[in-house]
Amino acid sequence: MIRKYLNLRTLRQLFFGIRIFFLQFQKKNISELSKNGFISLNDIFDEDYVENLFKKYKGKLNNSWNFVSKYEKLNKKDLMKILNMFEKKKIIQLIKAYLGSNIICYDNSVLFLGKNRSKKNSWQPHHDSKENRIKVYIWLGKNNKDNQPLYYQVGSHKKIKFWTNYKETRLKKYTKTKSLKKIIGDQGDISIFDTHGLHSGYKLSKIPRASIVLTFESVGILKRINVNTTTGKKEMNRLGAFMV
Repeated sequence: MIRKYLNLRTLRQLFFGIRIFFLQFQKKNISELSKNGFISLNDIFDEDYVENLFKKYKGKLNNSWNFVSKYEKLNKKDLMKILNMFEKKKIIQLIKAYLGSNIICYDNSVLFLGKNRSKKNSWQPHHDSKENRIKVYIWLGKNNKDNQPLYYQVGSHKKIKFWTNYKETRLKKYTKTKSLKKIIGDQGDISIFDTHGLHSGYKLSKIPRASIVLTFESVGILKRINVNTTTGKKEMNRLGAFMV
């Protein structure tokens, strides 16, 4: 039982909490991300560009939206173009200011939400089990108020959490419903959030939705992944991760 509370993971959360406390007093974007756990930025990508990406990957669905969610892996050429745009728009700079200068990128895919509903697994309110990571959603479609949003409990990324298995990261309901924020972007917008905060929510909308999802994580000594160790190298290989 003691190991659940006194471990390296708890110390990492404590140190990161101190880090983002001071980041709240920096410039607007990093301050907002640090304070709330998320930020949305408008018109990062040209609408025609993301529309073409949407059509390209939608073709793999065979015109069927009878599912809860599906992932299609983003090909390397498209990924590199997106990361280059992130560099130009200073998105990478923002992520590094938040996580630290040594970051990796992985789990890069197109996420499609279909017509089916769900209240299980990742659709339950939860925090990810890999501590303070960043996910970026690039919104591919023209969304509206009836689309499935990403729910996020404001400020919950700062709280130290204790868990020993996947099930303990899932909740039946949010701890502070008054702090819930609905996140949904229009075509070409992006949303950035810390996956250590409580997020998601029951999938109730039947309206299809599409977004590109990129994951970023800080690496180094005392981090979850130390790329200079055998264990760290194995995890990098398992994730298909690369330095950014």
